[in-house]
Amino acid sequence: MSGELARPVGGTPMSGMLGRRNILRTLRWAKTSANQSLTLKILSGLMMFVLSMSWLFYLMESRPGTAGYMSYPEALEDILILALSGFDVARRPVTAIGYVAAIAVLVAGVIFFSIIMADVAARFVRIALSKDKGKRKVDTHGHILICNWNEHGRGIIDQLLADEASRDRDIVIVAELEDHPYPESGALLVSGSPTRDTVLTLAQVETATTAIVLGSGDDPTASDSIAILTALAVEARQPDVYTCVLVFDPHNKKHLRHANVDEVVCVSELTGNLLAQSALNHGLTSLVAQLLSFDEGSEIYKIEMPESVHGMTLLEAAHALLDSHGALLVGVEMGAEGDRRVVTVTHNGTHIKRGDCGFVVAEDLPSGLECAG
Repeated sequence: MSGELARPVGGTPMSGMLGRRNILRTLRWAKTSANQSLTLKILSGLMMFVLSMSWLFYLMESRPGTAGYMSYPEALEDILILALSGFDVARRPVTAIGYVAAIAVLVAGVIFFSIIMADVAARFVRIALSKDKGKRKVDTHGHILICNWNEHGRGIIDQLLADEASRDRDIVIVAELEDHPYPESGALLVSGSPTRDTVLTLAQVETATTAIVLGSGDDPTASDSIAILTALAVEARQPDVYTCVLVFDPHNKKHLRHANVDEVVCVSELTGNLLAQSALNHGLTSLVAQLLSFDEGSEIYKIEMPESVHGMTLLEAAHALLDSHGALLVGVEMGAEGDRRVVTVTHNGTHIKRGDCGFVVAEDLPSGLECAG
């Protein structure tokens, strides 16, 4: 909802006051910029030098027996042509002082245009560098957003690049960072808070398919707050993007569910449960690490359940997929849109229906099976 107040229009005293304020503010800005810009200072100095030399040139070359300039504007015109094109003037200097003044103006002209060209080149370089520093809109679509940045960012990008399904998709980091946190990854950077609409516009959130939302900072409570605010901003701007949010406090999961976030990963909850299970089932940590890593061993893939297993029980479908594709079915996502749930194959009384998606363990994505979103 807009928080703008109605503004007076027309030729009212208030509009005149605002106009004068804007003019004064612009003049102060121009004065400050001129004072702070080394380039402008140098160019101003060169202009003063050229004017001084042109006046000296006129005094020396207006006397009898010299070039015979009748007025200062006439001498100024020739000396400016001299500065721009060398000695290509109708009347060349005759006196030694006039000749030195002309040479000085010629050198000043070369320096003047060299500085201008260098300044233009520097501006183009800054524009090019600003793209790496996240100041321009990214030119991509169907990409993955990583909102905010913390110690988990590099590992997430490494896993995305190792996965066959995501390695060809652009990754865009959206975080309040001046420098790229992982330039060797090839990920793009948009610098700024992902809670701001303007920053999300630069990141092309409307065309993104997935948003991975992290927190930032060392304080878990503050990190979770940032993650929640970011998730709200992303969902408000693009409800169709698939959002996965990382939090530390399990109590924050309910806030994210209210925001229609698709996936919530709670670090403390997962690590606590994994530690407890590993204490009872030795070797479980190695198994889970292998399944969750794309660069070694088998991985978990989400697939669309093929028509050949529709109507089968989960165990029957598991046997069929293992025989036909060498893929081990471990769970199925089923239910209507907005009310999806995941069940394991131990629910043997459950039957596969059209639209169900399966989670299978395999070395690679089995041929003949479609990867589900």
